[in-house]
Amino acid sequence: MTKNYFATGIISKSSNFGEADSIFHLITKEYGLVKAVAKSVRKPKSKLKGHLQTLNHVNAYLRKGKNLDLIIQVESVTTFKSIKKNLNFIAQACYMTELTESVISEDQSSPELFNLLVSSLKFLETSKNRILLIHCFEFQLLALSGFKLMFLECVNCQKEISKNSHVFSPVQGGVLCPNCKKSENTKLINLSFTTLKILRNMSRENFSLLLEISPPKNIINELSRIFNESIKELLGIKLNSQNFYQTIMKH
Repeated sequence: MTKNYFATGIISKSSNFGEADSIFHLITKEYGLVKAVAKSVRKPKSKLKGHLQTLNHVNAYLRKGKNLDLIIQVESVTTFKSIKKNLNFIAQACYMTELTESVISEDQSSPELFNLLVSSLKFLETSKNRILLIHCFEFQLLALSGFKLMFLECVNCQKEISKNSHVFSPVQGGVLCPNCKKSENTKLINLSFTTLKILRNMSRENFSLLLEISPPKNIINELSRIFNESIKELLGIKLNSQNFYQTIMKH
């Protein structure tokens, strides 16, 4: 990376630094996770202040620093105003950005993860089923992180899944057929056929179709458990925003 550089990114979080500065985390297309400081940004007359808001999609011009980079110029591409007007949407957006930040590397180009986050935030503004949107996002993020969940065939024996009773193994990252589940000693989650059908559509990347349906609460609960356990087992993380998001969605 050169001393001065350009990056396009989503602001995932910020924190106060010193009397008037702030530190920002940017999930960027070109350089992965970038941590940078904006000088005097908390002063009333700062020209950067309006652009450097959490969840904003920005173009930034930065200077490489020893510990933190320096934000020199910035302009907003998209501010996602409709998301910021709704507490539920804010909770979902913060969860997606924190999950992305947890798997993205610093100083490493991550265009696929960046594009997934941007497109998901755009869908969040307009989608009819935002709960399924989150699960489609989780499915794709896991795949991009090297953990593609298997729902079309048994994760153990690779036989095609039939309509019989099946279970999901978060540890193995896929569905087990009735025969293979007998020898599995790890935590298993029972799957209804409706849930399995939704998950199979995710595997086939029929995301636009899924965002048009509205599954009942029991199916949503099954899906939430599957992805919560998968993220915990495969990525080894528990996010602060996940608790906030799940609490908000219960009300």
